[in-house]
Amino acid sequence: MGTLCLTLAACASSGEQRGELRLFKLQDPAMGTMFRASVYANDAEQAASAWAAAMARVREIERIASDYDSESELRRLSERPVGEWTELSADLSALLARSCELHEMTGGAFDPTVGPYVRLWRRARRAFELPDAERLSEAAGAVGMENIELKGDRARLLAEGMRLDLGAIAKGYALDEALEVLEERGLGRALLDGGGDVLAGAPPPGSDGWVVAVRPLGGDSQAWPLELAHRAVATSGDASQFVLIDGERYSHIVDPRSGWALKGSHAATVTAADCATADALASAVCVMGEDGVSLAELLPQTEACYWRNGFTKQGACATQGLGWMMVSPPEHEVTSPRLR
Repeated sequence: MGTLCLTLAACASSGEQRGELRLFKLQDPAMGTMFRASVYANDAEQAASAWAAAMARVREIERIASDYDSESELRRLSERPVGEWTELSADLSALLARSCELHEMTGGAFDPTVGPYVRLWRRARRAFELPDAERLSEAAGAVGMENIELKGDRARLLAEGMRLDLGAIAKGYALDEALEVLEERGLGRALLDGGGDVLAGAPPPGSDGWVVAVRPLGGDSQAWPLELAHRAVATSGDASQFVLIDGERYSHIVDPRSGWALKGSHAATVTAADCATADALASAVCVMGEDGVSLAELLPQTEACYWRNGFTKQGACATQGLGWMMVSPPEHEVTSPRLR
């Protein structure tokens, strides 16, 4: 996947005194990745206590929304008898409701019912061979938002073999919730990173925002700087997660509308007011391509840049606010952060 590397402006070095506030950096594993935070607090005890509470919230969401944990609430819902109503936790209800909105908004490019396709393509990447066409056809009957009904805090599945997958939104949602925990404890000057999804709270003392470096093409590729405050940025792509089969490159990202993994190379960076939206739209823009960028132009506080084959350094297209990402980044990645 593309990466988002946390960097700090020179005036915000670790441990530097800012009146009564000092900068602390913390990290913990969760949701199959590493969650990191740069937080301003009065002392180490306050920072550690607040971070422990934030990570407890992240792990609570992980237990609810994991596709891998057979005991998660999401997996239990997927395994309920067809047509049987199930009471949902507040978190799963919120995640599914937002997923329905994003599904409609993206014309089906984002779809939490894509699990049956994803499972077939995971096997394909391990075996280095395309999924069986008959199995893909069978899986199609279990994919589609018409197969899930939501009423308040209840849900029921309407097709056999469904397997819900919130992998493209749950991490962003967890970061939103983690920042809320920190803010409730008075530590709103924070920058959170969950495996490449980044959420900025209030800026560091004396600064306009937190500086992050966006590397949509992953690895040691060139980086574009962004300065963020009260805003999220997420990057999705297949810089490292892909498979070559019969000379064709297939991404780990699956188009829910067709059941096929994306062919070639794709990446997208999205900024939004909240991380759940940025997380979900980054994946959707990879599927939608230039249509996804056009969608972002219509949404408030949302910007997007999309890359595809042949655009190894510059974006293929972008909204006005990220249009500068279609040219080479500055030599020093933190000298000229820009965002509309």
